[in-house]
Order: sequence, then structure tokens, then C-alpha cells
Amino acid sequence: MPTYVVTHHTNRLQPAQKTNIVQAITQIHSQEGRAPQYLVQVIFNPIPPGDWFINARPVPADQIWIRGDIRPGRTEEQKNRLCERMTAECAAAVGIEGSFVWVYIVDADKTSEFGKVLPKPGEEAKWLEEIDGSVRERYGF
Repeated sequence: MPTYVVTHHTNRLQPAQKTNIVQAITQIHSQEGRAPQYLVQVIFNPIPPGDWFINARPVPADQIWIRGDIRPGRTEEQKNRLCERMTAECAAAVGIEGSFVWVYIVDADKTSEFGKVLPKPGEEAKWLEEIDGSVRERYGF
């Protein structure tokens, strides 16, 4: 459901830092976005130096961009808290200044996962019951 892509320079993030980012994003989305943690997906997207620019300049080595595609239905206040907390907690997880972490929260109006169209926020339990047991087992829920 919520899918967060963390873009960073190749080899910038160590395994422990990635783990800390995954844990922060998962917990923050569950708390602020009101979705079960087992639905939060985090993908790391390393970009080689020289392939990422802002204002026609190579971005600094510490730059991290997090794009979160989430279902509609969250208030502006919830989305602001998602952005603020992810900026602060992911910066702390890596040991960088918050100005290097950019967070975009994007409403994804219609999506499907596990072979089924996603439900509205709060209706996940019924939706999950309708997913085949072998599919649930594959992903650990």
C-alpha cells in the first residue's frame, strides 16, 4: 500500500542506516497515516554520482529524496506530520542535516496490490481476508 522510494547516491547509505530508515518510515506511516505496518513498503534507489542534479548542479553526496505514494484520505495535517517526521527522523538515522532530506507525499488514487484493488484507509482488514492464503504467506502476514 504505502510505497516509499528512498533515492540516494550509490554507496552513501550503510546497511544499518537503511535499516534505521526503513524502521522510521514504517513506524511513522503507521502512526501518522493510520495504516498497518505490514503494508508499508520501502524501496532504495541508488543513483550514481553524476546522474542527479538540482539547478543544473550535481546534488551533494548527503542528499536523500523520499517519495511516498499513499492512498487518498489523509488530512493535510497528517500529511504534514508525515513529511516533518520523516525529514527529521531519516536525517537523524543517517547523521545528516534535515535540509538534505526531501520528502514528497503523493496521493495515489487507484492502485492494486496482491492482485486486488486497494481499499480505502481503515478497510484493510476485510481486504486482507480476501487475499489468498498463499499470497499472504509469501509476504509474511
